[in-house]
This record gives sequence, structure tokens and C-alpha cells, in this order.
Amino acid sequence: MGDHLRALSALKKWLCLVFASGCVNSGGWMAAAKFTTHVTGFATLFGIHLSRSHWTEALAISSIPVYFMAGAMISALLVDRRIQKDQPPLYGLPILLSAGLLAVAALGGESGWFGMFGKDSAVSEEYVLLLVLALASGLQNATVTTATGAVMRATHMTGLTTDLGVGLIRYFYVSPPEKRIEIRSTMVRVLTLVFFVGGSVAGAYFFLTLQYQGFLVPAAISFVVALATTRTLDDESV
Repeated sequence: MGDHLRALSALKKWLCLVFASGCVNSGGWMAAAKFTTHVTGFATLFGIHLSRSHWTEALAISSIPVYFMAGAMISALLVDRRIQKDQPPLYGLPILLSAGLLAVAALGGESGWFGMFGKDSAVSEEYVLLLVLALASGLQNATVTTATGAVMRATHMTGLTTDLGVGLIRYFYVSPPEKRIEIRSTMVRVLTLVFFVGGSVAGAYFFLTLQYQGFLVPAAISFVVALATTRTLDDESV
């Protein structure tokens, strides 16, 4: 029972991060008309800008996924690498770094670093906002992915939806013990989708009202989760 309760407590915290990531994705779109964790979308935009000979925009857009990957790499150093070395993973630290970056996005936006919210801005202004959000998102996504054994993702749902579809069919032909595992994984995937969509909807309302200050909402959620994780979940995963 103790292990079950610890796993449930961990799941609640990771779902909070999924909700926060949904908020961030809404904010990125509403501020700069970009989904900040959509690597496929950035690749498409790169091709579009390239075809129109918009060289600066193409270069800027193509580099945003690098910052997402950099966030994932930092998380890997703090979490996955320590797990591989039989050391306690520092789950709270990458989440705390992500919260700090989201706070920078909020304060920087209010200070005029990124241009007017929701309006076409200079490439340099939009670029800085996107790289900050991509770095923060990479930190959170890699941490949640590692902690849950890749059952959950925090920032994008394409792979998770694929896993859900495969799992729903797999349930009908695997052995009974495997069915129990599949049911558990399916429930987690469904909850992840619900929380991400919920975060996206809530984020839309936050950003309509607060504009750049809306990033303080997912920043606060991430900060609270980081503190809770540091205290109680240094060696837990779902």
C-alpha cells in the first residue's frame, strides 16, 4: 500500500506539470503564433520560410528545437544520468529551472523584451521568447518522461496518442498479467491527455486576461511541484 500511495502521489505531481505544459503551449501560440514544443511544426515553418527566401526567419525557426533538446539534455544530466549511476535523481532541480525560465518569460514580456503580446514582432524579439519557452519545456518533458518510464509526456501528445491507440488494441491479445499493466498505462495516458487539454484551455483564458503575466501561472505550478518533489520524491517514479 505504501508503494501504491507513493506512486499515486508522484502521478499527481507529473500531471500538474502536464497541465502547466498545456498552459505554456497556449501562451506560446497566443503570444507569437507558435506551438513552442511542436518540433514537427518548426520543421514545417522552416521549409515554408526557406521556400520564400526568408533566410533569417528560416535559420531562427530551425534552431528553436535545439533549445528544447538542450533542456532535455540538462534534465538527463540531473535525472537519468544519476539513475544510471545508482544515485538519487534530482527531479526537483530541472523543474525548478523550468519554473525560473517561465518567470523570465513573464517578466521579460512585461518589460517589452518580446514586443506586444499577440502582435507581429521583430524576429529577434519573438526568437528570444521561443527559445526560453522551448528550453523550459524540454526540461519538464524529459523529467516527466524519465520519471514515468516514458509512459507520460509533458509537452506534446502525438507519441502518447499513438501509444494509447496501440495499447487499446494490445489489451485484446496479451496475457492477463500484461492486460493489468496495459490498463494501468492506458489510464495514465488518458489522464495525461485530459490534463494537457485542460491546461491548454485554462491557459487560453489566463493569457487572454493576463497576457505575458500568464506565464506566471505555469511557473507557479512548476515551482510548487519542484518543492514537493525535492522533499518527497527524490527516488520515486510512476
